[in-house]
Parts: sequence; C-alpha cells; structure tokens
Amino acid sequence: MIANEDTIKETASNWDLPIEAISEAIEYCETHQELLQLEAEAECDYLEDRGVVLEPKATHR
Repeated sequence: MIANEDTIKETASNWDLPIEAISEAIEYCETHQELLQLEAEAECDYLEDRGVVLEPKATHR
C-alpha cells in the first residue's frame, strides 16, 4: 500500500516531522515487511514467555 501525498503531509504535520521522514518510514515498512513480521513475532514470544497475556480473554459466551 502506497500512502498518498495528502496522507503523508497530514501525518508529517500531526507528528511535527519532515515529510521526507514519513516517506522514508513508509518505504522502509513496505520493503521490509518480512523482517518486521519476524521481529513482531519474536517480541510476542518474548512477552508470552514472561507471562504477559497479549490476547484478551473472553468474559462471556
């Protein structure tokens, strides 16, 4: 998914960052999706190994 120019400008304004920084972050995420997914899975495993519950438990049926 490629963000449109208006979205990039709005995000840059909201976070008080240069447009180039937002564009670079989007490009990085788009080109490194597999790495980011592996890192997210590793972080979930790390937290779960330490007893952190990441998914909400059902409170009723």
